[in-house]
Formats: sequence, structure tokens, C-alpha cells
Amino acid sequence: MSKYRIKMDGVVYEMEIEKIDGEVKTAQAAVKTETVQKTAPAAVNTVSTPVKENKTTVSAPAGNGAVVVSPMPGTILKINYHNGDAVKKNDTVMILEAMKMENEIVAPQDGVVSGLAVEEKTSVQGGDVLFTVI
Repeated sequence: MSKYRIKMDGVVYEMEIEKIDGEVKTAQAAVKTETVQKTAPAAVNTVSTPVKENKTTVSAPAGNGAVVVSPMPGTILKINYHNGDAVKKNDTVMILEAMKMENEIVAPQDGVVSGLAVEEKTSVQGGDVLFTVI
């Protein structure tokens, strides 16, 4: 049995794998061992909001608002709110497609969308600014 530690999306898992006759025959289910909080890019130098299942918000304080950045590389499929639109916390502002999965990018707080930095069909990298909510 070999033990491996794997970190996925800020969560650390321990896995034991048994090797039989040169190929992997059985694998024990991964067990969550610790949670690591994600942080915004170094350039912003602030702590981010934890990522929720299939609803993603990574933000950094911006005065009275929050800057929302892309949590991963992908393509903006749809934008539901534009500059000047009022949003409530957890409203889906846009959909980011990454690895053939649609991820909801949500508003981190109540406010008004400002500084929308992308358009539909725009490719983004992890850490790119998407919009601000003030």
C-alpha cells in the first residue's frame, strides 16, 4: 500500500493505493484531512471568500466594495448583470465555462455591479479581474 496526499481546490486528501501485478487494482476512497482557505492573487494581497460548490466567488475588498476575480482559466459564457445593475449577495452575475463545466460566478455582497472587465466569449485566466460590486 502506498500513501499519497493530494490537494484539490484547497482541500487536502489522503489516499492509499494498492499495487498488484504491476497495475492498480484497488483504491481506497479519499479522506478529507484538512481544509486550506484559498487566497486572492498576490497582486491584490487580500484573503478571498471560500469557494462554494459550483458557485464561485473569489473576491478582495475594494474600498466599500469587492473585486471579483476568476478562480480558474476559462471562457465567459453568459453575463447576467452589467455595469449599474443592482445585485444581491449570491446572485449569479456570470457563467464561466472551465473544462466543459459551467461555474456560476456570484456576487459576494449586495450592491451594484461596477467595472465589468469582461464580455461574453472572453477567455480569462485564474486571477483576472471580472467585475466589482460596490
